[in-house]
Amino acid sequence: MSKHITYVRPDLTMLPAILQERVIRKFLPFELIPAGWQCQEKSFIENIRSLYKATNMRVQYYGSPENLEKFLLKFISFPGSQQLFQFDDSVFYKTNLSVYYSLGGKIFIYKKDMYELLFEYIPRISTLPPLRKLAHSLMNYYLRTMKRRLTTSHEMIGIDDGFRGRLCCKQRYIEEMMETGRWKLKPGCFAFEKNGDILDDINEMFMHSEIKAEMGSEMRKTVTMVTKEVSVNENISEYKKVLTWLYFTIDDFLGFIKNNKSMMLLRSETVDSFPTSTIPIRLFENDQEKVVMSHELLLATKLEKLDVSGFEDKILSMPKLSAMSFREVFEMIPSNIFKMLEFIRIPMSEHHTEHVWAKFGKN
Repeated sequence: MSKHITYVRPDLTMLPAILQERVIRKFLPFELIPAGWQCQEKSFIENIRSLYKATNMRVQYYGSPENLEKFLLKFISFPGSQQLFQFDDSVFYKTNLSVYYSLGGKIFIYKKDMYELLFEYIPRISTLPPLRKLAHSLMNYYLRTMKRRLTTSHEMIGIDDGFRGRLCCKQRYIEEMMETGRWKLKPGCFAFEKNGDILDDINEMFMHSEIKAEMGSEMRKTVTMVTKEVSVNENISEYKKVLTWLYFTIDDFLGFIKNNKSMMLLRSETVDSFPTSTIPIRLFENDQEKVVMSHELLLATKLEKLDVSGFEDKILSMPKLSAMSFREVFEMIPSNIFKMLEFIRIPMSEHHTEHVWAKFGKN
């Protein structure tokens, strides 16, 4: 079976108390939550520990608070978790990211997860805690706005460690620039007016970037709450630092996306610019059974503008969710196309269910 490694580890350190509680209440039976218990504005593990201090001892079925935290981190990692828990794009959090292997031993991830991977390389910034949290929330919002451009959920992309090294270098460069104060000397630094409106400044930055991302109401509300807590007039230098950090970080990520379009954008947007010799196809495995989704196979091959006339009608006559065995694919697809297919192993056995349906992978 495929091995799985983790590129991104869960991080809920910036999750607001109300969302921490939502996760906990959806996971635990209501009988295990004492009446009147609520999450406070504390860390995730501190709120979990508060459950253990109550008289209800049955929660210890999950082991220590740290062990329950591991269960909860796995719980939030399934596809669509953001929608179930109603996490707004302005909320900063990270979940696991699954890595899959092709039959040829190459590493693949879901293309949408490339944007989750970028969260690992958001530069750290030293500033007031509320502003640091705001900075990461803004970057989170921008990345997830870009991610929504990928409307398909099944596209996968082969990766290696080379691009991760480049991202790491970019991350360190911005961190050092902010720590040493060199950012004050950089030409092209984001213009920040002392009497300007922070909301307008951020929205202008988002809208004038290559990938526009106008702020939604929740993100605006988050910014407003922070500016009320931390006065702009009394903390001009810190706000300028945060906006400059945001400006350089967005610009850096956009440069990476521009230089790696085939990895970051829908295949339909890059097929004319980047011809491919391999076509990633998911191969679902359950013990000895191996199947491919028929219509997914057809769409992937048609997208590459290959001649599918020999098998298109056969697949179109099949139900939308029909599957073909590996042998049927071999027998149906012409050899010149079959040799281009890169089959990616998606484990479906009970033992590996957590890897398949928890799209962001194993802890």
